[in-house]
Amino acid sequence: MRISGYIGLLLLAVVFSCGKKKDAKPNSAITSEKKEQPPAIVSEFIAWPQNYWVAKAKVNLNMQGNSFSVNLTLRAERDKCIWFSANAMGLLEIARGKIDADSARILDKFHNTCYVGGVDGLGAFLPVPMQLSQLQHFLMGKVFWDSLAAGQKRISGDTSFLAGSQGDASFRARILQKYNLLDANASLSNNDASVSLLNTNFKPVSGFPVAFKKEVQSRIKEDGKLNETQIRVEFTKFEFVAEKPDMDFELPSDCDRKVIK
Repeated sequence: MRISGYIGLLLLAVVFSCGKKKDAKPNSAITSEKKEQPPAIVSEFIAWPQNYWVAKAKVNLNMQGNSFSVNLTLRAERDKCIWFSANAMGLLEIARGKIDADSARILDKFHNTCYVGGVDGLGAFLPVPMQLSQLQHFLMGKVFWDSLAAGQKRISGDTSFLAGSQGDASFRARILQKYNLLDANASLSNNDASVSLLNTNFKPVSGFPVAFKKEVQSRIKEDGKLNETQIRVEFTKFEFVAEKPDMDFELPSDCDRKVIK
C-alpha cells in the first residue's frame, strides 16, 4: 500500500494520495483518455513571479491514533524538480528526496534505505495523473489543471462545483476563481478507499495566492480492517526567489535500494 512506514506518510504529505496504490497507466493510455473525454474544467494558468520557490512547513501525521510531527523544507524549480528534507526532534534529518521530470529518489536516512523509480511509479499513488508541473502547483493549493475528466459542473459566482468520475473513483471538487482548489473528495467504487482534501488560509505571495494550510484525510479498508490517516501541512514560510536554491541530491552508495513500483 505504501512505500514504507513514515517515509510513505511523508510521501503522502508531499503528493495527494489516498494511500492505496493503484496500477500506474502508461503515458499513452492517459493521453488517449484525455483525447476521448474533454476536461472537467480548463484552468487558468498563472505564471510564477520567479522561476523558484522555497518553503518551510510543519507536518503532522496521524495514523491509527499514533501522531508524528516533522518539519519539512521544500524547494522547487518551475517545471523541473521538487526537493525536500524532513526533520524530526529538532534538527535531526530523517528523510530527503528529489522528484524531477523523469525520476523520484527518496532517502530514508533513519534506516539508510533508498527509494528510486520513475515518475510513473510515483503516479501510482496519485488519485489522478499529474505531471511534475501540476504537482508543483497542487502543493500551492491549485487545481490539477485539465487532468480531471468531464463530469457535472455548476458555477455560482466565482466558484465552480465539479462532480464526476476518474477511472474507478468518483470525485467532487470546489474551485475558487478557476484556479484555487478549496476542497475535494474522492472514493473508489467499491468503497474500500476514500480521501478528502481541504485547502485553507490562502495568502498572496508576490501576487500569487498560496494555500498555507492543507489537510488530507484517508480511509482504507484492507483485510476487513479500517485504516485511517490524517495529514496536516502548515506553511510557516513560502516565497518565490530569483536565484536557484541549493537542490543538490545524491543517494549514498551503501544504502539499501528499493524500487518504487
